[in-house]
Amino acid sequence: MSRSPLLNLAPTACVGCGRELAVEAHRFCTWCLHPRPVFYGAHGGAGSSMLAGLLGGIDGGRFDTVDLAALPTKRLCVLIARTHLAGLQAMQRALGAHPDLYDLVVFNRDAPGRLTKPITDRAYIITGTAIATLTCPFVPAWRTDPTDTTDRAAATFLTSFRNRYYAPQESN
Repeated sequence: MSRSPLLNLAPTACVGCGRELAVEAHRFCTWCLHPRPVFYGAHGGAGSSMLAGLLGGIDGGRFDTVDLAALPTKRLCVLIARTHLAGLQAMQRALGAHPDLYDLVVFNRDAPGRLTKPITDRAYIITGTAIATLTCPFVPAWRTDPTDTTDRAAATFLTSFRNRYYAPQESN
């Protein structure tokens, strides 16, 4: 049985400074000391491994496997869920289980077009309980090539994430 191409997305460079990351297990870039984001899926198939590969982060697995004792004090925990009913319900369970853990919630679009009213309403409720939210667009190219960043919506999302969470740190 062959491995999924998503599992082979080992990050090679820090998104903050661009230098090569020596060991994937490091939670910080040893050069710029930016925390590497840890992506947790609210449910199976949420897209945590794909986004971890694209953004130089660590795939933390599902939210119910979080080891709170192993998390460093300086961290960037990201919770991801698809924008369907089961995904948003799983996101609400994850936020209820660890309300102060996640620094960012990402709504990973599961289809093109507008969301239905019940889904939009549930996402709005989640937005009110989360510290910060971003919406990852539906990118058809990611169905066949999860490393493709040529799509305009994909590039915009990745740039938005990098600008928001990898801004240069102020020197003391």
